[in-house]
Amino acid sequence: MLESFLNDYPDHDKAHDAKLDLGRIYQDKGDNIINLLEEEIDPIRIAELQAAGKEALEKAIELFNGMKDKSNEELAKDPDNELLKFDNMVGRFFLGRSYYYVGLLYPS
Repeated sequence: MLESFLNDYPDHDKAHDAKLDLGRIYQDKGDNIINLLEEEIDPIRIAELQAAGKEALEKAIELFNGMKDKSNEELAKDPDNELLKFDNMVGRFFLGRSYYYVGLLYPS
């Protein structure tokens, strides 16, 4: 539903919030898959879960990268805007967290 909203209304006032929410949903899906991997012993199922987790987290990374890039562009125009600074920080936080979760999909 959020994907449809973003496709239909990319410039809507709530599009930013929808991107953040959707990114968090993908990130949470990846985190849940990581938890499932901790108990799984079947190598085929492990590979399936890793692929699904990677797909979800790559979608989160794409969204958070887009948020970061857009806020960087807007901050260049308005460097004192506190809301833009906050958005940039949030995007970077969740981006880093998503990359971290990708690493957790493949324990050593």
